[in-house]
Amino acid sequence: INKGASLGSLNQYNEAISAFEKAININPSCNEAWYGKLLALQRLHRGTELNGANTGATILVKSFVQKMPNLCLPASSGFPVPAREDITVYWLDSASRFYKRALYEEAIDCYEKAIEVNPGLIEAWGGSGLALHKMGRYTEAIESFDKAIDVNPDQVDVWNNKGVTLDCLGKLGDAIRCYDVVIKLDPLNI
Repeated sequence: INKGASLGSLNQYNEAISAFEKAININPSCNEAWYGKLLALQRLHRGTELNGANTGATILVKSFVQKMPNLCLPASSGFPVPAREDITVYWLDSASRFYKRALYEEAIDCYEKAIEVNPGLIEAWGGSGLALHKMGRYTEAIESFDKAIDVNPDQVDVWNNKGVTLDCLGKLGDAIRCYDVVIKLDPLNI
């Protein structure tokens, strides 16, 4: 497992996958090895290819991630196995796929799962706000944007999206205040 983590830290993801597969061959119930493989596959944008080492049976990534403990300690290298932050990558990727297919309710569910793991994840709050906006749930969208702003008040896109949403509610004065913040943060934003 540590070899796989070190290879992952060197961005040698295919080699890391091989190391994790060797660990899985030795102990098929080793969650850290499965998670390391999942993480390496995600870094290669192949996160849905998590297969059983000996049996070839596909493991459902979603059910695997749901079984992960809420807090896991990272390995000593920069490629954590397992790491709570990487579970959020799964949920954010899933949310993005649902959002792109206009499945906004499903996207919101995934954003909420990411927020459960990491309440300070601005991408999840902002993404949830966008999905809520698309569904016409403007008040809830603004609440999500406000949470994102609480995490990082310097996010231009969040302020802009909040302004657009306030426009939809006819709260033009509040929208203009958001746009003023956008201009203050990024004077070249037009």
